[in-house]
Amino acid sequence: MVRHPGMSRGCATCRKRRIKCDEKIPSCSQCSRGRRPCPGATGGKIFLFTQAGNPRKCSRIPPQPSELRNNDNPSNSLKSSKESSDFVQSTVKLNRKHGQSQEMGLNIVASHTPTTFIGTQAVSQFISFFAKSAINKTKSNSWMNILPDMLASGSRIELRSSVLAAAFALYSTICQDTSSEMEARRLYVTGLKQQRVKMILASHSSERIIPKVEDVAMAVMLAYYEVISPTTDTAYFQHILGAKVLLEMIGPQNCQEGYFHQLFQTVRLYMVYISITTKSTTIFASESWTEIPFRTSRKTTCDRIVDVLLQLPQIWVPPNNNVPEQRASDLTLRGFMNKLKAIWKILELGHQVMASHMDLWDTDRIQMHGIDLYDFVPGPVMVTDSETAITTALYSLAWIYILDEIQTRCPEMQMCERLLLGHCDAVLRAGHFIEDFEDGCGLIRMAFPLRSVALLSPDPLQREYAKYRLELWRVNRGLGGICAVVTAPDNNISAGRENQYTS
Repeated sequence: MVRHPGMSRGCATCRKRRIKCDEKIPSCSQCSRGRRPCPGATGGKIFLFTQAGNPRKCSRIPPQPSELRNNDNPSNSLKSSKESSDFVQSTVKLNRKHGQSQEMGLNIVASHTPTTFIGTQAVSQFISFFAKSAINKTKSNSWMNILPDMLASGSRIELRSSVLAAAFALYSTICQDTSSEMEARRLYVTGLKQQRVKMILASHSSERIIPKVEDVAMAVMLAYYEVISPTTDTAYFQHILGAKVLLEMIGPQNCQEGYFHQLFQTVRLYMVYISITTKSTTIFASESWTEIPFRTSRKTTCDRIVDVLLQLPQIWVPPNNNVPEQRASDLTLRGFMNKLKAIWKILELGHQVMASHMDLWDTDRIQMHGIDLYDFVPGPVMVTDSETAITTALYSLAWIYILDEIQTRCPEMQMCERLLLGHCDAVLRAGHFIEDFEDGCGLIRMAFPLRSVALLSPDPLQREYAKYRLELWRVNRGLGGICAVVTAPDNNISAGRENQYTS
């Protein structure tokens, strides 16, 4: 007999026969003796529908066989192929955990349609965590407002699959629900394969196809899945590069307002991390992409800093043959320092960020190209919003790489270490503030600055604290993916990854 109506974890066959199931894996004893197919015991949480007129009467939500398709391994599905057709046709079966059957998805999450309340609740929870924009504080709407429409899309399965994949991944980390995690993986693979098929067909089409805002949002949502539940070290960046390719197809003139503009700002900030990691500039660093999308909207302080960070890899680019190497290096560094000097004035006035009192600690000042570098180290400030914390961290991030390059070229300038310590300290303070805000996007944006501190700080205590903060977010905030990516070796990412995304 079933122990509790609707709550038995026995296999579906035993529940249908109304007999007791010993819940053995991969098949129970009753099914083995009777040589009947056994889908395995039910795992994870069990949800019931309760009737409003009779709360005591409840029914278990039945599984939908159409939803119980074979799962694919997301790690293997991310492997690129030289031939598009071969890539689309290649599928690999998902390894069964602990010998469990593929029909372990008989629980509520696997059997639920995206339009039911659990999917909507998971998406709502996802939006409330990630839609606190640290960059566009002044914007009343977030591009994530289109997620409910993508969820309700009946004609494009890849849209709702990508949304639910990221939402269920976050839900599984919060509730520690294995069944939600498995369903998130299945949805992730479905969305990824469907999107790649469409992109391959579009690349072979004679007509010019303009991506829709949902297409870009889908690529970002797949990246957010990797933030929460990583499949490979480079999958997150592959999706960001895929979103970049879609934005290039749209063009900068179409990214001036609306959801396209907000998605563009999201993607271009993440492209900063790829540019610095690979030490190569992207098309987003060009004048057309740093000016045209902002013709109808005023640039924020953070937008100006992102412009500098996108162009920062120029300090590592070999100089022109007509210009001496040392001269070219000095001109490049001087230009970036002048830009940061101008941005500092905006930080002081608009964000009330005051300079550090490092000038009182040491009488030896560092002058480069007429710029006193001690005057541009952020000091302790009472941060009241995530925008100020992120802006300050990105500002110091630019200085960290500039000072590291100066110290590499001029090892005798030992005083640069003091400046590096000051800017690394500013990043660590910003990370502490962002954690208190519980801003999902803010945590992602802070991961790379913290990673830079862990790599470049001259102080071992600062390096260890940055690593500790990233590990804390991985464990407590469910951001294991992004923390794994930012600590991955630099050579795991190449500038040509965007080509693999569409091939």
